[in-house]
Amino acid sequence: MTTELKRAEYYEFAKFMAIPKAYRDLKTQEEFQLEFDIGHTTLATWKKDPNFWDDVARARKAWGREHTANVMLAVYQRILRTGDPVAAEFWMKVIEDYHESKGELNVQVNQIIMELPEERKTMILQAFENYGLLTHEPSNSHLPNSDGINQRPSPAQTGS
Repeated sequence: MTTELKRAEYYEFAKFMAIPKAYRDLKTQEEFQLEFDIGHTTLATWKKDPNFWDDVARARKAWGREHTANVMLAVYQRILRTGDPVAAEFWMKVIEDYHESKGELNVQVNQIIMELPEERKTMILQAFENYGLLTHEPSNSHLPNSDGINQRPSPAQTGS
C-alpha cells in the first residue's frame, strides 16, 4: 500500500476511535481491519504513535460539535426536571462562562434566575445549594432582587 493510502486509513481509524460505538457503522476494530484491509499490528502501531490520541481527540471534538445543541438541550431538560447540581454547574460554565469560586453567585446567574418561573428558580437554586454553591437560608434572601443582585448581606456587612 502507498503511504498516502495508509495516511487516509490512519485518519479513518482516528475517527473510528473517536466516535462512540453506538454511532459507528463499524462496531469493532476487527470490522475496521476487514473493511480497510489493515492488520492488527498496523492498528497497534498507530495507537502507539505519540500524535494518535491527539488526532482522536480532534476527531472526537469535530464529531461532538455536531451534537452540542442536542446535548445542551438534554442538560437543560435535566436541570429543569431534577435540579441536578452537576448539570447546573456544567450549564453555567459552558453557557454563562461561570468561573466563581464555591459559595459565590455572580450577577449573571442571579439575572438569569430572576427571569425564570418561581418553581424553576427554586429548583435551580436547590441544585446550586446541593453542589455547595449556595448556602440555605430560611427566608427568600437568597433570591435576587429586581436589580438581579443577591439580597443576602455579605460577611463584611454582618460582621462575620
